[in-house]
Amino acid sequence: MTASQVERLTPPKFRAMRKLAQNHGLHQASEAKIFHEQGKFMEDFEDDFEYQGEFARYFPTYQAMNDQQLRGYFSWRTRVRRGLIEKTSLSFAFVYI
Repeated sequence: MTASQVERLTPPKFRAMRKLAQNHGLHQASEAKIFHEQGKFMEDFEDDFEYQGEFARYFPTYQAMNDQQLRGYFSWRTRVRRGLIEKTSLSFAFVYI
């Protein structure tokens, strides 16, 4: 896929979520504050994306994920909220908790 094809597959809400972190600019908000704001912004977001990749971080955040990882996370979270519990990375589980 080309970069423009991938961008078209990326939900526009991801760009808006990432912009929350950029908006802090000179204020240098803590990662925790940004994570909280992004979590509230995305609290009702659902996705349906087949993700086969990995995501492993000691301190996982939305900002640390690339767009495919975000789609994988939100798709996994959507299924969990619907009662379908699937094996996933520990980092996805920590973000959810």
